[in-house]
Amino acid sequence: MKFHVFPPTDPNAPERAILIFAGWGMDEKPFASLKQEGYRIIAVWDYREPAFPPSLVEELEQYREIAVIGWSFGVPAATRFLAAHSELPVSARIAVNGTMHPVSDSLGIPEAIFRGTLAGLSEKTLSKFNLRMCGSAESYRRFSLTLPARDIDGLRAELEAVESAGDACGAIWDTAIVGTADRIIPPENQLRAWQGGEAVETLTVADGPHLPDFQAIINEFITEKGLVAEKFGRAGETYDDNAVVQRQIAEKLCSQAIAAGAADCRSILEIGCGTGLTTRMLAEA
Repeated sequence: MKFHVFPPTDPNAPERAILIFAGWGMDEKPFASLKQEGYRIIAVWDYREPAFPPSLVEELEQYREIAVIGWSFGVPAATRFLAAHSELPVSARIAVNGTMHPVSDSLGIPEAIFRGTLAGLSEKTLSKFNLRMCGSAESYRRFSLTLPARDIDGLRAELEAVESAGDACGAIWDTAIVGTADRIIPPENQLRAWQGGEAVETLTVADGPHLPDFQAIINEFITEKGLVAEKFGRAGETYDDNAVVQRQIAEKLCSQAIAAGAADCRSILEIGCGTGLTTRMLAEA
């Protein structure tokens, strides 16, 4: 297994990281243009060796927050990584166009297709695979500009290793994204896998091919919390004056708490994305 740590887009050393487990046949090149303010991008690929590099864990230990994206065959690899390193401060787990069953007639890539890909792998068939993966000639043209530098023998060995590793388990995903135009892993198999008891909290169906728009996924699902905090801080002084619905909720909570005997409480811990309005109401009561 290999990984690459991209330099930060801002001069300050980021405290957060986006860890991308790539699909089969990849290297770091297709992910070089990705960015998110406040985050460092780290790409993982090549699953011929199932062991996770100790240097990768050492790299991740310096961040206070890690968002994980698993794509295609990177989903089972990321699942094993998350299960093995539950101590890491992972804040988001996003599975894209993949399942925890890499080779399966009903939950992953059908076995006949997998075997055909493995048996007939060549430079020509790899180009056809990449075209199906991209979904269109224009997308394939853009992908060709960052074409991974992988040899056929290595790609064949990686497929064999993925099959030998088998299914993965032991981690819970926050979001699973299924592309309706995926021509590599049948969308119906992905939906069947995630809806059939896989460990995922939210299932999202999107219009797109097997190769997703990673920047769009990052923009939608991974928030730069420093920027949110800055904007909320600027509005803090006027928040209570404009938070009409929040005030109504606080008033109702306060009246219910008093009716239940909360007026005798010696201490209160209020947890929420507000300014402590409920606590002040209870204190006044």
